[in-house]
Order: sequence, then structure tokens, then C-alpha cells
Amino acid sequence: MKQVAEHLFSRGKSGKLYCRVRVPKKLRSAYGQTAEILRSLGTSDVAEGKRRLVVELANIYKDFDLKQQRLHAHETKRLQRSAQRLSSLSGKQVESLAQTWVHQALLGDDNLRSRGMSDEEFDSLTNQLEQQRKELGRMLAQGRTERILPALHSFLHLLGIDVQLGEDQEREVSYKFLEAVVQTLDIRLDRQNGRVNPTSQHQAVLTVPEVKASLAPPKAGPTWDEVFDKWKNFVANRPKSTVIGMRTPWRDLMALAKDDGITGPAGVTKRLVTEFVDGMETRGLSTKTINDRLGKIKSVFKIAVAKMLLETNPAADVLGRGESSLEKREKKRLPFHYDDLQTIFGC
Repeated sequence: MKQVAEHLFSRGKSGKLYCRVRVPKKLRSAYGQTAEILRSLGTSDVAEGKRRLVVELANIYKDFDLKQQRLHAHETKRLQRSAQRLSSLSGKQVESLAQTWVHQALLGDDNLRSRGMSDEEFDSLTNQLEQQRKELGRMLAQGRTERILPALHSFLHLLGIDVQLGEDQEREVSYKFLEAVVQTLDIRLDRQNGRVNPTSQHQAVLTVPEVKASLAPPKAGPTWDEVFDKWKNFVANRPKSTVIGMRTPWRDLMALAKDDGITGPAGVTKRLVTEFVDGMETRGLSTKTINDRLGKIKSVFKIAVAKMLLETNPAADVLGRGESSLEKREKKRLPFHYDDLQTIFGC
């Protein structure tokens, strides 16, 4: 090709004119690594070609700008995904993922058996399960989890969980996952022998949405003290005893949340508040104390939501502890009147 002017070239005996522009290196990935753009101007007349060249260059540079914006947006999203990709899992998260595998695999087994199997299909499934149990059981006994890693990564990908584990925890998680696979095979072989093992008994501690929510980067939000102070200052000159009584359950909830990796009130869930109530029952607190402390937690969150400090009240629908018939009767008992006391003690 012969250059006529900047970005203007002619080709062949007819001298047909072309627009030729080099693609910037940073944009070549958007053009399939093409180094240059060559477009026919549809004329051999130099004067006409120069007029058409101006229009063509404007279109090309406009496309460059568009490609640059798209690449920038793509890179921004990639960096965000990279920043959100976690490098560790808690024990509860690992246990939930393993049990999710067991539960999902057993649901598939339920579906298979509900359709019915011929003798040939049944015998084939038995041989397949026994062979898998033998191979995977040996891997589990030896602690060799390398061969289960692809299945683990595929499982996490299907769940939409983006976690890049370190070498040590990857080994720990893959071992737990291998245990879940072997456990599933044992249950299915039990079923092959006609023993009942309901799928409902193998529910995960956390559902998949809850696991994903717990893996999400913590939301920025108010601190525990900020939310509590919003409640305290809602009423002027609250009695010191009232504030102290309210702070006790609030601190207990904060400690439980920190154990679960939750850094602020915005991350508190209904499940966590339920665990808070269950924990009080385990400690042997009375029904009155449990319900009173839950009510206080609800009040703090209610003020925070009303004052636009938090979006939701996770304690709003959490149930406390039901009262027994004896407790209800004791609650209904009225105090003695002064005249009654005079009658009893005035003899």
C-alpha cells in the first residue's frame, strides 16, 4: 500500500483509497489483538477520499473511546470481584457447605427412587455405589484429597460462592467435603439395603443464601455504641438503672455476633437473634428474663430503624419463650391490698 497522506493509503492499479489507523496497545484486547484498522473509503479520488477520511477517523476514534470505557468498566468489576473474593471459611460455613452437598445429593437420590428402578438398573446402581465407596473411602482413610478438589471447586462455583482458599484451608475444606461425599454414599447404600434414612434428617446448619450472605463483605454501618446511644438519647434523662439494664443484653448480643464474625449491628440477622434467645434458655434464665431481654433488644433496633440508622429490625419477628400454665398463674396473682394485710397481721 502507498501512503497518500496521514492515515490515507492507496492500493492497486486503480488507486482505491483506504483509511488505516493503528490500534493502541491498551485497546487491542477489545479488537481481538488486531494491530490496525483498515477501512475502504470507496473512492480513488484523493480530494473525495480526504473528505471521507475525516468522517471515518471520527467514527474510529469514537469507537476507541467506547471500547476504552467498556474495558475500564470491565476492569473495575474484575477488581471488585477480586476484592470481594474471600480467602477463608469459618467452621460453621464449611460444615454447612458439606451438609448442603449431602442434602442435595440425597434429594437427587429420592427423585431417582421415586421413578422406580428395574432389577438391572438396581443392580447396576449397587455396583456403582460400592465401587465409588471403596475408592473414595480409601482416599478418605489416607487423607488424600487431591482428586476431590475439582468436584469441590465445581460445587462452590455452582453455588455462586467465590472463595480463593489458601493451601492449608483448601486441604481442610476438601477433606470435609470428601467426608460428605462418603457419608452420602453410605446413606445411599443403606437405602439399597432397604433401610430408611430420610433426607430431611440431613439439613444444613445454614442454607445456601445464608452461607453466601455470611461470606459477603461486611456492610458499612453504625457501631454498636452508636446504635445504643441512639436509643439512650431518644428519651431525655433516662434513669441510669434503665440504661444499665438495657446495656446487659445488648453487650451479650454483641459478643455473640463477634463470635460469628459480625462486626456491627447492621450485620445481625434473625437467625442470630434466635440463637441469642436459645443461648439464654441454655444458661437457665427464667422465661420472664429471656422475654424481657429480647424485648429490650427489639426496642434498641426499633429506635435505630426509626431514626434511619439501620434498614431493618432483625429482632422484630423473633419469638421469645412461651410461659407455662404455672408461670401464667403466678403472673396473674394480684398483690395483697392494705386492708388484707391489716386483717392478716393485725390479729
